[in-house]
Amino acid sequence: RRLLARTALAIFTDHPVIGVGAGNYTTFFDAYADDVGSPARTYHDPGDPHYPHNLYLEIGAETGIVGMVIFATAVIVCLVSLQRARATFTRDGDTYVAGIARGLQIGLIGHLIAGLFLHGAFQRHVWFLFGLAAAVSAIAASPKRERIEA
Repeated sequence: RRLLARTALAIFTDHPVIGVGAGNYTTFFDAYADDVGSPARTYHDPGDPHYPHNLYLEIGAETGIVGMVIFATAVIVCLVSLQRARATFTRDGDTYVAGIARGLQIGLIGHLIAGLFLHGAFQRHVWFLFGLAAAVSAIAASPKRERIEA
């Protein structure tokens, strides 16, 4: 794991602005792993897919600061939108959908914590949460919504 993380950090250091391109961590791994150096290197076959097992290191290595800022912005917008939707539903007495908004917030925060140990292969889950958050926010903003009874 240390080799994978240090390699991602080395890639990010060499390509800090836009990274090496989404999905290209494995492509650059072999060249950088030799520079980083580790006895663990002997346990990996050259050309095998490698992942840094840290979502944030992977985003940094593959998309640089630009990608990290875009991802952080999406997370913040999602959390703020869900909080506003939750407040709207709670104010209107619709605790069922307010609970759904809270559940999505908890799910997103859980995914962000798990991102410390999981790599980008699981990003589709966070984008799915973003989509659900957008739907809940759109429902909250709708002037003609009806209260949902559980």
